[in-house]
Amino acid sequence: MRRALAAALCLSALALPAGARAGKPSPAPPATPAPATALLARDFRVVPTLADLPESVRRALAAYLSNAPVADPGQPWDATKKASKPPRAAHRLRLAGYTDGAAFVAYEHGGKRRHDHLALMGVDDEGVLAVTYACRLEAPGKLDLPRLRALAKTGCEAVVVGERGETD
Repeated sequence: MRRALAAALCLSALALPAGARAGKPSPAPPATPAPATALLARDFRVVPTLADLPESVRRALAAYLSNAPVADPGQPWDATKKASKPPRAAHRLRLAGYTDGAAFVAYEHGGKRRHDHLALMGVDDEGVLAVTYACRLEAPGKLDLPRLRALAKTGCEAVVVGERGETD
């Protein structure tokens, strides 16, 4: 009972207004890393590919990225945004995990200033899993859950949820 109450309080703090899922911009997230820190403190099942994530997580990520493709680790992707034939995904999965009512996806974004994004998902006020907090971070090298938790506390630049987190 206590765990369920704590989880509900954590997710209610991260609740996303229904309008943000419909493409309407939400207010900018707070400058504090508290939402990321609180959500990432949970026990996650870490998975190696997008296909290993539940369908609800893949749907929430696709909605957030406006259906832009995301390559799995080791798969070809467009790290530089130069034209390629056939066109390649401009994003590549770095680390992902899920648990009941929450998930995270860390992915690389190609471009002139290649960087990483972290999308945190929780249940919104309509009971649907959606991106509730997103940030841009610099995470060269190996990325695992303990390192991601540390980066979220100190080196995560919040972005506006409801807009694609794809600034170059």
